Amino acid sequence: MNEFKLGNAEKLRDRLTKEQEQEIANTYKQVADKVKKKLKSIPDNGTATSALKKLLDSEYKSMRDKIGKQIEQKAKETTQGPINAAKEFAKKLGFVKLEGSYASVPNDVISSIVTGQVYDGDWSLSSALWKDV
Repeated sequence: MNEFKLGNAEKLRDRLTKEQEQEIANTYKQVADKVKKKLKSIPDNGTATSALKKLLDSEYKSMRDKIGKQIEQKAKETTQGPINAAKEFAKKLGFVKLEGSYASVPNDVISSIVTGQVYDGDWSLSSALWKDV
């Protein structure tokens, strides 16, 4: 009996999720270390507040962009699991010429998620990640 199995896709998702959690934690740590280092160079006078605000704004934008790209990349990699399972299942059913069949799926899926097209309302990945910041 031919079965559609997602076990490997789930393992891939779990592995990529752990990797992403570590990457995000590292990104936060890198930004915190960078900010600490730069704070030491800011003179303790009237310009310190302005310099600190610029520094934090710059680092926040950099961190936000980096984490957003990391999430999108891992999401693309995660879509490969179910695609590979579908290809394997199709081969078992006798479909052998499927090489280009799923080529645009990762980009299409990620685009739909990032822009919020798969949800109702004003949701987007960016608004969900940074809503409270």
